[in-house]
Amino acid sequence: MPAFQATLALIKDHGWLGAFEAFALHQALLDSPDADQLDPRVRRRLEAARALPASQLIHLTDARRACNNN
Repeated sequence: MPAFQATLALIKDHGWLGAFEAFALHQALLDSPDADQLDPRVRRRLEAARALPASQLIHLTDARRACNNN
């Protein structure tokens, strides 16, 4: 259970790594006129990830690497 709690704290402090990955995957769509076809809730979540600082991505990537090495 400590690992789960640590993961929740990491997400609370630095965001969810999946948000960065989802934005990167769908950035071309978001930058196109077709973005208007997305569900507004999905688009808001994807667009919110656009503004996340790179420092959070680096921190989350380092944390994932550390977890995988344990």
